[in-house]
Amino acid sequence: YADADGDGYGDAATSQEACSQPDDTVTDDSDCDDDDAAVNPGASETCNGVDDDCDGLVDDEDSGVTGTTTWWLDYDHDGYGADAITAEACEQPSGYVDAALGEDCDDLDASAHPGAGELCDGTDNDCDGETDEDDASDTSTWYADSDGDGYGDASTTTDACAQPSDHVADAGDCDDGDATINPGATELCDASDNDCDGTTDEDDATDATTWYADDDGDGYGDAADTTMACSQPEDHVVDATDCDDGDDDIHPAHPELCDG
Repeated sequence: YADADGDGYGDAATSQEACSQPDDTVTDDSDCDDDDAAVNPGASETCNGVDDDCDGLVDDEDSGVTGTTTWWLDYDHDGYGADAITAEACEQPSGYVDAALGEDCDDLDASAHPGAGELCDGTDNDCDGETDEDDASDTSTWYADSDGDGYGDASTTTDACAQPSDHVADAGDCDDGDATINPGATELCDASDNDCDGTTDEDDATDATTWYADDDGDGYGDAADTTMACSQPEDHVVDATDCDDGDDDIHPAHPELCDG
């Protein structure tokens, strides 16, 4: 049988009868491709799309194939596999992925795999070995509460899944260096914005003074006409003893006259 490729195996379709062996012939007729010396019954099957060993089986059809790739089972179908269950094959089997993609840290959860976005959910979503990092997409903004009054400074923030020490969710503190000043505090007459409403020493301060209208300007006020304020309003006095606030000749300090 002709052995055109010189691999020691002949082509059954090309033969001749002779008393002695002609050149480039062999007595074996099992070569399935006499143009390729790498293809013959003694060759090893490799992943190349060719029936290398002439057994009628190609690549993954042949149990003796070499040069296979290790594929990882992708149970949760997220495109990333775990190395717990593998398959050796030339072509990618259904339900398996290339191990080079990276190891899935939870192959039962499709939301957890390398490259996934980290979330504040107690899960290592991106498979980096850490859980609920500060770069999670749904972190909360926390505000520094240096004075410990339960209200934070809007200008000093931290993004995190869990509340950091000395931080709160409220950003309404207008003076984070004074625990007596915050949105829940009581306004006082002390030239400070105690309740952080943007106004200082309002009339609703707990220690505001009661002032009495002095319409006639005699220095004595009308007890029936009052105003609460931290500082003295115009045309008001602290005295409430005027019995006629429309006549500046009538007040407690005026001499009594015979005039009815």
